[in-house]
Amino acid sequence: REGSPPELPADHWLIRQAATLTGAAPKTAPYGTDASQLQALAPCLILGPGDMNQAHRPTERVSLSELAAAVPVFVRLLS
Repeated sequence: REGSPPELPADHWLIRQAATLTGAAPKTAPYGTDASQLQALAPCLILGPGDMNQAHRPTERVSLSELAAAVPVFVRLLS
């Protein structure tokens, strides 16, 4: 079952904070996540290391350097 796409207003604090921490502009993405169901419980933001071109493939992976760079972003975002 497909859910509604997770959506937050562009000026939502979570979007603003993620953009500040990553230096990247927010964007939409054409794929589904569990956020479709979880957005009923809390605001959802899809954010993380890796490359969607490698997702859901036998060679799916995230480099240790990308993962290490993401940890402080998650810590600050959740603080």
